[in-house]
This record gives sequence, structure tokens and C-alpha cells, in this order.
Amino acid sequence: MLALSFPNLSISWQTATAAVFVVALMISAGWLLKPKLPMQQGSLLRSKALTEVESAESAYVHAIDNSPPTPSFNSTTRPRR
Repeated sequence: MLALSFPNLSISWQTATAAVFVVALMISAGWLLKPKLPMQQGSLLRSKALTEVESAESAYVHAIDNSPPTPSFNSTTRPRR
């Protein structure tokens, strides 16, 4: 076994450093060995969510198209008080 000696560090700091190193190795190994998920081909949204978005968009456009006209004021027209 490789024996390293750091005389300037106390044993508690050496232990803490070794623990951090082991945790970093475990995290990096887990990240590298993580199974790769295949990329989904096709649409970004699933069919149910896409249907909901399309129906909400249709209702929004319908509401805008059927809304009463708003009064417009120009510089010569003032609203009544």
C-alpha cells in the first residue's frame, strides 16, 4: 500500500482529506457509470400535454377574436367625464 506522510497536517486533517477524496471519487465514478438514457425522438411534449396546450391556445385565440372592440382615443378625442 502506498503510504504518504504529511507531517505538517494533523491526523484528523489527513483523515478528512482522505474522506473528501473518496467521496469525490465515488461521485465521479457514479456519474461516469450512470446509464445513458436514449434521447426521445419526436415531439418535445407528450401527446396528452400537447393536446392540452393546443386546446388552451385555441381557447385563447377564440377569446381574443371574439372580444368586444376596445375604444381608441386619439389626441382630439377625450373620454367623457
